Amino acid sequence: MDSPRPQVDLEKELTCSICTDLLYQPLTLLDCLHTFCGACLKEWFSWQAAAAESAPSPPDADSVYTCPSCRARVRDTRHNATVATLLEMFVAAFPEKMKDAREREEMDAKYKPGERVLRKVRERSAGERRAEEEERRLIAEVREMSLREA
Repeated sequence: MDSPRPQVDLEKELTCSICTDLLYQPLTLLDCLHTFCGACLKEWFSWQAAAAESAPSPPDADSVYTCPSCRARVRDTRHNATVATLLEMFVAAFPEKMKDAREREEMDAKYKPGERVLRKVRERSAGERRAEEEERRLIAEVREMSLREA
């Protein structure tokens, strides 16, 4: 029985599961250690931050960001030198697998190495939280009255 070619397995490990392409400027998530393109993560976390800020009941600041693969809570991201080295070696061996210049320019415009991808989520003030709680209480009260009348 033939075993899979090593480069195929390595390519799979060096593929971003967000864009499904070879990693570019990879970042690794703390604590789950999944790795994605820096630009892909920046977009993913921007979407999560916007959703958290517009949610009626925003999550705690600690639980806003999750991994796109396993949904584990993300505390931070780090450059992973091992992944970067493997990626460089893979691209040197298979240059046709590298993103074209236009794709690299687009990703460079979205994320610069060293840039923070986890933006600070605005926390609601005490007054905003009280107003939201009061609104939820009133809605529950109206719902209860409506059910009694039905």
